[in-house]
Amino acid sequence: MQKFAAVALAAIVCAVAAGCQPPQAESNSAAESAAVTAADKWLLVHDGGEYGKSWYEAGEWMRETTPKQVWLEQIAPQRRLMGKLVSRAVESTRYATSFPGRPDGEYVMVQYKTVFEKKRAAAEVIVVSLEKEGEDGEDGTWRIVAYIIR
Repeated sequence: MQKFAAVALAAIVCAVAAGCQPPQAESNSAAESAAVTAADKWLLVHDGGEYGKSWYEAGEWMRETTPKQVWLEQIAPQRRLMGKLVSRAVESTRYATSFPGRPDGEYVMVQYKTVFEKKRAAAEVIVVSLEKEGEDGEDGTWRIVAYIIR
């Protein structure tokens, strides 16, 4: 499972780092706004160093593909290297109904222009997905399914 999680995370990181955008990009300002709100809320937990809680509050797909221990081992050292958050602003959002390696659904890629005390020119990319609940449809909860600092 850990190997699969590492491969899945690496695929997302490579796609985002290479500048790939989700296919079928559309415009959906309500979804983009809701996704940014969810990402901002999640980032508050994450910025507070509560990495276990940030994993728990992430989307089901992220929790299934990245075990909690793997998340803690990867993200905590990375964030320590960056130092404290100085500033963060949304640079772009992109809505899509599909995303590489994921079933069709609703996704928003949110890119932030971020300044950390030890990394002045950083970008954080968060992929947010509208969680589904069974076959009855959406439960209306936007959750983080990927987080990358570059």
